Amino acid sequence: MNFELTYLYNKLDNPELQWFEKSVENKEVLYYDHQDFNNKCNVGSGGSSSVYVVDWKDTKYAIKRFKNFSKIMNDVKNEVF
Repeated sequence: MNFELTYLYNKLDNPELQWFEKSVENKEVLYYDHQDFNNKCNVGSGGSSSVYVVDWKDTKYAIKRFKNFSKIMNDVKNEVF
């Protein structure tokens, strides 16, 4: 099963993923395509995420990539809100 089909399958069964998509649609959570970032440099990782420093629009940012987003959604909600 490819990533898109796996994502769609998981989304249908997972209200947390549905919440995330709705939050992105409502602009409560900002989502950026990882392909827009340049010079990605991993600066740390833990059990549920990795942190990178990236360049985006001539500015450096720290971003967090979650390893298993659907399983840790409540932690993500607490961190974002």
